[in-house]
Amino acid sequence: MSFPKQSEVELPLLKTLLELGGKAEPREVYWRLATIFPQLTQEDLTARMPSNPSIFRWHNLVQWSRQKLVEKGDLDGSTRGIWKLTARGRARATGATANSVEELLLAHQATLKDLVYENESEVKRRIISELQNLGATDFEQFCMSFLGPLGYEQLHVTKRVRTAALTVTDCFAKE
Repeated sequence: MSFPKQSEVELPLLKTLLELGGKAEPREVYWRLATIFPQLTQEDLTARMPSNPSIFRWHNLVQWSRQKLVEKGDLDGSTRGIWKLTARGRARATGATANSVEELLLAHQATLKDLVYENESEVKRRIISELQNLGATDFEQFCMSFLGPLGYEQLHVTKRVRTAALTVTDCFAKE
């Protein structure tokens, strides 16, 4: 079996998505992308994962490459079942230079919503990481500062030493 390395799949994956109009469902991508790698045989393309025979090895490799591109900001990972280029991924696929990336962004006219979606997975990862690193009292303080502006009232930090819990009087009752 002569599978390419994950890193060798990244740029062809971006270019394939560009050819497909900038976004596509995964099933549209797998076989089209495979044609870029002539060393892949029919046996390679139908080989299954030893650990999970319901998954094709080629699909698994492409999915891992896609995930790496999401982490790099080249693909938008916000919509399940749709692989979509970001402005950065479009620039990389076209070989745009740093100076032309701004022009591409302007041409693409990325909205604020697009920018949020492009960074959504990174924002989620960072929020989870930050929350996991908070102590109990700091977590309660965070919850108070988060819930207060949403209209929740009578929020109190319990200040317990061993176990901390956020006390919310009339929880979820906005007045």
